Amino acid sequence: MVQSYKKKTKVKEAKVDKEKVKLKDALKKHKSILIIIVIVIILMSGSGIGIWFKEYNEPVNRLKRYLVNNKYDCGNSTCRKEKDNITYTISFKNDSYQVSNDVYTLNISRKTPYIVLKGSTKTCAYEKEDYEPLELIDDEFTYDKDCARYIDDINESIKKYHSILNNAKVDIDDLVSKK
Repeated sequence: MVQSYKKKTKVKEAKVDKEKVKLKDALKKHKSILIIIVIVIILMSGSGIGIWFKEYNEPVNRLKRYLVNNKYDCGNSTCRKEKDNITYTISFKNDSYQVSNDVYTLNISRKTPYIVLKGSTKTCAYEKEDYEPLELIDDEFTYDKDCARYIDDINESIKKYHSILNNAKVDIDDLVSKK
């Protein structure tokens, strides 16, 4: 009987060894699957953070955040603020700044500024061949003599728009519409 006991013990030990090997193989598979899952999660979260950071720092989004922080009411593409019966409208998706009061509506962009007089069909355009965006108006520009009285207002608005863009850390070239 002793011999049969040894045989049974050896058979049991062989089964236990086989089960240990299977268990080790299963653990190795689970470890490798776990490692792959962790790597995928790290890559996905890293790329997600990268995409969020890139989108957060887009010039359009920086300008919109700046305007919201300075009490502008923003919609899908423009922000507005009314102060002392003057409405300031800034397009954070395009290079457009508009100042509107009882007398006129002033438009400033990369192109030369112009004023549309209210209650009249007159438009005051201030043109210069080598105009640089946000350049102040001076006597090198061609304009109607009646429009000369608005030059100080235009220059003040250009300075204000330039200041807004600088404070938001945005260049006007970054706001050019991608059509």
